[in-house]
Amino acid sequence: MKEFFQCIQQYISTSDSRFDFITKPHEQMFRCFMLGILVGCRTSYEVSFNKEAGSGQYDIILVPKDNNERGIVLELKMCEKEEDLQTSTLQAIQAIKDKRYIETFQGMKEVLCIGLCFCGNKFHGEYEIIQ
Repeated sequence: MKEFFQCIQQYISTSDSRFDFITKPHEQMFRCFMLGILVGCRTSYEVSFNKEAGSGQYDIILVPKDNNERGIVLELKMCEKEEDLQTSTLQAIQAIKDKRYIETFQGMKEVLCIGLCFCGNKFHGEYEIIQ
């Protein structure tokens, strides 16, 4: 996961001008950004986004085509201050649990819950494996 998070930060830092992020970007922009990164996973996963599950609407879910693999839930957040990145990221993981998005993965042994928070061209990620 560390390499995955580093890849996202490197891409954000080198691909876009920091001025692209000054006027409050919407979470939808980062969802599209992440979907672009995850498009290569389609051979092993069914990728879906912005659908209802549990008691809410998830950002991105990857359902493995092989039930022996882990399911993956990504919850995206945005914050206005860099010092809020980690807290918002942990809130994203808590939202996955509170809204029961993992119910989408009936019969799977593990679900990888990933919280991602963006602040301008800064990023923080955390994850938790739920069995």
